[in-house]
Amino acid sequence: MLLLAIFAASLFLPSALPALGVICILFAFATGAAFIIEKHKGHELMRRKVTKDILVLAITLLLAILLGGMVSQSAANVTGAYVEVRWRGAGMAAGFIAAIFVSFAVGYAVRWGMGKLSRE
Repeated sequence: MLLLAIFAASLFLPSALPALGVICILFAFATGAAFIIEKHKGHELMRRKVTKDILVLAITLLLAILLGGMVSQSAANVTGAYVEVRWRGAGMAAGFIAAIFVSFAVGYAVRWGMGKLSRE
């Protein structure tokens, strides 16, 4: 539902996109924190484990957002410029596809790295 709202806002109300992005990030953080609290409920060292896991969640979200944005934008620019030279009009689509693939790769790398870090 949230993705549909973001897509509709991009077409009809582009000035609302930053607010919807912040709402999406806060929603991801809130659901992650709720699952962490539910997981550790009844544990004897609950506060310490919950704090550690929520910090790992926050760092993971920040890393994924920052690295995904920077690397995806760079990949989209390079790919789009290269394809635009060869085939007129296809640069934007190629850049978009490259950015999606790179953002998935960065998300996987961040998840793998943070998984190694969060293990006890």
